[in-house]
Amino acid sequence: MQRMEARVAVSVSDLKKSPSGVMARAEGEAVAVLNHNKVIAYMVPAEAYEAMKRRLGEPEADWKRASGE
Repeated sequence: MQRMEARVAVSVSDLKKSPSGVMARAEGEAVAVLNHNKVIAYMVPAEAYEAMKRRLGEPEADWKRASGE
């Protein structure tokens, strides 16, 4: 079974209906995005993402290369 690293989870279809509502419900925490009950992504507030990038010190090109883009 896949471990979920977030307290809030949402299906792709529910996320499409109200992305800002999902983020408001998460109250600043990460949100697990599910497709057929499997985590396919995590969504974090912009401030958290920017802070992660600063802490890691990685330029955008490294992120793209790591994800296969």
